[in-house]
Amino acid sequence: MFQAFAKFRQRISSGPRDKQALAFLRVCAGLFYLYVGNQKLSNPHFEATLAHTLKDWAIHSPYPIYRQFLEHVALPHIHHIGLLVTDGELGIGVSYVLGLFTQVSAPCAVFMHANYLLASQQNGPAAVGINVAFMLIAITLFWARAGKCYGLDGLALPKAAAPEKNGFGKTSKKLKATQEAIARQHGKPKGKPKSRPF
Repeated sequence: MFQAFAKFRQRISSGPRDKQALAFLRVCAGLFYLYVGNQKLSNPHFEATLAHTLKDWAIHSPYPIYRQFLEHVALPHIHHIGLLVTDGELGIGVSYVLGLFTQVSAPCAVFMHANYLLASQQNGPAAVGINVAFMLIAITLFWARAGKCYGLDGLALPKAAAPEKNGFGKTSKKLKATQEAIARQHGKPKGKPKSRPF
């Protein structure tokens, strides 16, 4: 077991630093979601606390439409809203930590924090900051397909067969070298063919 862990650690430490950073960001965000979701799950008074919080947010909400949503949809169905919030945070946490279905969980996280932001932004910069930050994290993880970076998405989803390119849309040096080696094997000249004089 220790040998397998050592091989796994060596594989991670020798990988590209950008993939390491994305995996680190994904796992840390996932652990945060698991923490806050577990706090809600283990609190027997969470539903009553959530109802009181939503009432306060509805009174001070700067958006009449969202105030109507809180008063006429969220509060009458507080039990279901509480389950949705708790299960949503736990589900996103598991998805991020394992790197599984992040292309689904990341948009769900954006939607969840957009609702948190609309409901609580009147509470000041802290409420705005944390929700915007986690929305940006979710967008980054979705855009970079971060579940493929040391996550189960990398094992479950087939790799794209597109040509390897660098950040500027040009073919990478490694691919160019492979193409030139294939051309030499088939007796084709390297580079562009010379034009014949007329």
